[in-house]
Amino acid sequence: MKPVNWLIEKGVFDTDAALLAELEKQNCAYREVRYLDFQPRTASSYFPNHDCVLFRGSLGLGRDVLRTSWIPGAYMDRVAT
Repeated sequence: MKPVNWLIEKGVFDTDAALLAELEKQNCAYREVRYLDFQPRTASSYFPNHDCVLFRGSLGLGRDVLRTSWIPGAYMDRVAT
């Protein structure tokens, strides 16, 4: 089983500090990103293509994450506006 990597959008949720502390405690790999800095075509600069990545953040960035090769990427309704 591949390890789970986390992509966390900065400044979206008030509980980010607690989540990041727990990820560090569990020795989980994570990267933080700002919405305007992320482009699906350069996703491999965060984690390799086809890696196991879970995203936590806004719907807008979640839609971009769904355009990467990461599995599962983001859990969301693709038709959400």
